[in-house]
Amino acid sequence: SSYFGNMLTTSFDGRNTLKIAYKYKSGDYALWVNGNEVGTDSSIGTRPPSILNKLSLSRNSGSNNFQGKVKSVITFDTALTDLELRILTLPDGATLLNGENMADVGDSILDQNGTQPILISKYDMASNQSLSVSAKKMVSGDADSVVNQIQGITNSPKLILIGGGTNDFYSSSPIGNLNSTDTTDYCGAVSFVLDYAIANYPDATILKLGLPFGNLATGGTSTDGQTNSSGLTRSDYMDAEKQLCEDRNIVYVNQLEELGWNALNILDKTYDGIHPIAEGSQDRADLFSTYIDELFPPIN
Repeated sequence: SSYFGNMLTTSFDGRNTLKIAYKYKSGDYALWVNGNEVGTDSSIGTRPPSILNKLSLSRNSGSNNFQGKVKSVITFDTALTDLELRILTLPDGATLLNGENMADVGDSILDQNGTQPILISKYDMASNQSLSVSAKKMVSGDADSVVNQIQGITNSPKLILIGGGTNDFYSSSPIGNLNSTDTTDYCGAVSFVLDYAIANYPDATILKLGLPFGNLATGGTSTDGQTNSSGLTRSDYMDAEKQLCEDRNIVYVNQLEELGWNALNILDKTYDGIHPIAEGSQDRADLFSTYIDELFPPIN
């Protein structure tokens, strides 16, 4: 006997439920299992019209019959796209983040050791490239500013979290205006970061994370944590970046108003009035998930 498109994978446990798709098209053969392309062959030409007239769950020789349950078999008259094949074979309840990468930029409040692992686990993503650096500002001025961090993403992310802003608030970075291109003021820096991400990571969905509530009175940084030396509030910075996101159709997560942190509970959520402990990390992951769930709904 003869065969076309012999492909083999041992990456999956046959005792589990598998969704398998086989694409056959002249010069474009592929095998997909549970949302992943596990085999390709571009050397095969067109099949003879009569060769695909029977489905047999065994080797081409008739040996090694399949032992298990087959829930459904579907055929299509035309070859599906890679995205269609991925959606078709993803496990029930999975999202298009399954097996993909995430990246983050920002400061220590982005909490790469707390919130991100929760998201990676929940959405079964492959990895997170964390470029966030403690105590760094959005505005340019040193090598680790968020303006520079955004240029270092290399893991082809499907989801990018953009934090930052808290250190700009505390150090009274000038806000500038919404049309600014000067990365030494806040609006210019945020605009650069957003525009760079859009242009250079076109396959990624971007979440801009607004400034969370914080009260660093215990650390002596500010009398109440809500007004800086220029008389500006977190809301002033938030309103500016929120508008910049709306202008670009980028999802903005309003942590200041939606997270539920305030002067009464901030030390239950953080260890110093701003940096999250486990409960705070879970709060943030839960909030971010409400947006992610809308952007990446489960596959049924």
